[in-house]
Amino acid sequence: MDVVRSVNESNLILPAGDVRIGPKDYNVYANSQIPVVDEINAMPIKTDKQDHIGESVFVGDIGKAVDSGQRQYSIVRVDGQHSVYIPILKQGGGSNTISIVNGIREAVKHLLDIPKTLKTAVVSINRCL
Repeated sequence: MDVVRSVNESNLILPAGDVRIGPKDYNVYANSQIPVVDEINAMPIKTDKQDHIGESVFVGDIGKAVDSGQRQYSIVRVDGQHSVYIPILKQGGGSNTISIVNGIREAVKHLLDIPKTLKTAVVSINRCL
């Protein structure tokens, strides 16, 4: 969880805005997301300070971050019927799985523009550790 927490804390989406200085109004862009996956390897996870000297452990010291996303092509059936599958993944160790599942079940009830013949349901909950 130290790795997940460190990456989440270091890869922020901060709101943009503007600042007025004198007669001028400047746009402020504060996006601090990491633009290149390889830079995740240089993120510090932990720093031990002894005698004012810090020994840091980086993501690259314990693993390797790579861009491994690929398109997934699947045929989905629920009870033998063609279906649509929308995976929902939770991120971070501080989130409550039960609250997320309950929120998804509630949100599914309020989907807009769904044909009356379409049945919506949460059919599977997989917990990855």
